[in-house]
Amino acid sequence: MSDNEGTDSSDIESGSDNEMEEAISVNCLFCPTVSFSVGESADHCLFDHGFDIRNFIRKRVSSHYDFIKLINYLRQKKPTTKELEAADDIKPWISDDYLLPVFPDDPWLWTDNGLVVDDDEDMEPKYVNAENGVVTLSKEHFDELQEKNQKLEHLLREQEKKMDALRNLLQEEPEIKHRKIVHHVDSYFESYSGFDIHREMLGDIARMEAYQRAINSNFFKEKVVLDVGCGTGILSMMAAKAGASKVVGVDNSDIFNTAVEIVRDNGFESKITLIKGAIENIILEDKFDIIISEWMGYFLLFERMLESIIIARDRFLKKDGLLLPSSCSLWLAGCSDSVVYSERTNSYFMGFKMEPLRRARFSEPAIEIVPEDKIVTKPVVVHRIALSDRETVNTANCCSFCSDFSCEVVKDCELTSICGWFDCSFEPIPEKLSTSPFSIPTHWAQTNFYLKRPLKVEAGNTLVGKIRVAPKGNRGLQVTIELPSVNETMTYALQ
Repeated sequence: MSDNEGTDSSDIESGSDNEMEEAISVNCLFCPTVSFSVGESADHCLFDHGFDIRNFIRKRVSSHYDFIKLINYLRQKKPTTKELEAADDIKPWISDDYLLPVFPDDPWLWTDNGLVVDDDEDMEPKYVNAENGVVTLSKEHFDELQEKNQKLEHLLREQEKKMDALRNLLQEEPEIKHRKIVHHVDSYFESYSGFDIHREMLGDIARMEAYQRAINSNFFKEKVVLDVGCGTGILSMMAAKAGASKVVGVDNSDIFNTAVEIVRDNGFESKITLIKGAIENIILEDKFDIIISEWMGYFLLFERMLESIIIARDRFLKKDGLLLPSSCSLWLAGCSDSVVYSERTNSYFMGFKMEPLRRARFSEPAIEIVPEDKIVTKPVVVHRIALSDRETVNTANCCSFCSDFSCEVVKDCELTSICGWFDCSFEPIPEKLSTSPFSIPTHWAQTNFYLKRPLKVEAGNTLVGKIRVAPKGNRGLQVTIELPSVNETMTYALQ
């Protein structure tokens, strides 16, 4: 929250006026959308969700503590706007449990910008007497201050525990918790220069544990390992800890200097060499036993880092070497969620018709967690990539494919979207990483392609279609889905 006495309460009224917020990324309180300021995020709530969060806070929140609880409640429980409005007299966020931040760096927690007025702000001071620099407090006020101090000390202890968990990330059972996803809003390497996206990935429990189990195997002992796109150096350090004789980490983002410090702080500088640069351009004398990387983007291929991995494979991997992950599968399934579909495709906001915004909803997919009970067809694999297959997988074809698909419908419903996700294997190590709706959520979430019109289906029917994926621009993708049964062709851009 703002501590500046001169802060105008209108700061949150605009998504572009607050200079203090220009350099931050703010996750929406109700969906994965990322804005550049709290004000812009509030505007998004108003225009995209039809929910006036500013007015709700003014009417329902009576103190700064109440404000913090509300934000953390929204982050933790993820109610819809309708569910929040329905809880008019309950205040389900009132519990002190919600004083603990879900996201420690959540900009919403520090930016009430005058919207909250404490119940006691207009009351007389609570001291009994004040003279000669000595203030005598009433017992009521003294008890209140003690209670607030205890709450703050509790929050401090919890934050210290989280910091300790990050420092001990290389222990056998690291304390890693899932965080919400963040969209990439800048150029490719710059998007990995900041700390937030790396905190996001380190907090992805499914991702981190899958890699840790794969790396903590006998395959890494006395091996020479290349870590492509090493980021903070976490995979490099795992490899060194697993017994690799030498590890080389390569990264071209500004997080590089931080990685050097992290490697040094953990005592691995004698085993790990970090190189700043693009894998396509660097010169290495070694051939490597193992190449590891976490290159996968949304819908597996977004950002197209796979092209860099194939180049690294062809330049630096021994003929009998391991490339981890070793293979990936891309899945599709039908999804039915009329409530979310209505929210995302509504053409009216606050009584005004905004058809262009509605049409824009169908030009790009939503990156969001899809509840498993919303999947209404049997999932099917539409694409497989065997990364070690030098004969068939190359930079020209690794990020494009065309595939027919056929999904059996398991429920009578209206189909509202086609949901996509991916799995990764680490063969010959028996480990798998899944971003499926049926698995632990990851920062990749799922990629949801909303249909222009809901499609009525019945259990036992077969959803037949075709999907085409092709590169778009420097790092983006163009995805085309055809549904011949309704004579519908939809094109989406991930960029």
